[in-house]
Amino acid sequence: MEPPHTEHFLISDHLPAYRQGIINFLQSSFPGCAVDEASSEKEIFSTPTTRLYTTILIEIEPPKKNWQPAIEQLRVTYPYTPVIAMSDWEDEDFIIEVLRSGVNGFLPKTAGCQDCKHAIETLAMQNLYIDEKKYRGLLKKLLSPGEQLIKTELSKREQEIMYLVCDDKTSKQIASSLYISIKTVETHRDHILKKTNTHNAVELMNFARKKRWI
Repeated sequence: MEPPHTEHFLISDHLPAYRQGIINFLQSSFPGCAVDEASSEKEIFSTPTTRLYTTILIEIEPPKKNWQPAIEQLRVTYPYTPVIAMSDWEDEDFIIEVLRSGVNGFLPKTAGCQDCKHAIETLAMQNLYIDEKKYRGLLKKLLSPGEQLIKTELSKREQEIMYLVCDDKTSKQIASSLYISIKTVETHRDHILKKTNTHNAVELMNFARKKRWI
């Protein structure tokens, strides 16, 4: 039987040579890893899979393509997997739009192998990656006070429950973990949904990811 891989990546790009270059780099940088590849967003979702990827690297090609639906579907299909967007476009407003769409990191397609490795390793420890030296000031715009406004309206207990809900915990499990009643958990959940203008756990998780809360 083949031993389990410690890392499993997915790379999507329309250029076979570019995909192969990324695959070669990943296999040399993360010995024993497995790499799946796709030539388009459509190919990613054409075959349902239950695989848990370490990182997904996906090409984004504006303005020729409507890329937002693919990111939304990725976030639903792989809610806990870091997603890195790769693009030839490096306009600052475009990068901000991409990062706010729900991806965790951005890499220009001119980035070197070490930049790619650094992005993957960074996202193993935190929820956002961008080259701060290259895109000076952009991170500050992303995390401006307005971006954190709703979160500050959540009480400390509500934030605790929000994290547990986004971790797919049931109200019973949350109540047991926090030593409170299920009724209290349900009350907090209702308040969280109202404050974030979401209607269920899936919407809350997607909202929290877009806001970089989880």
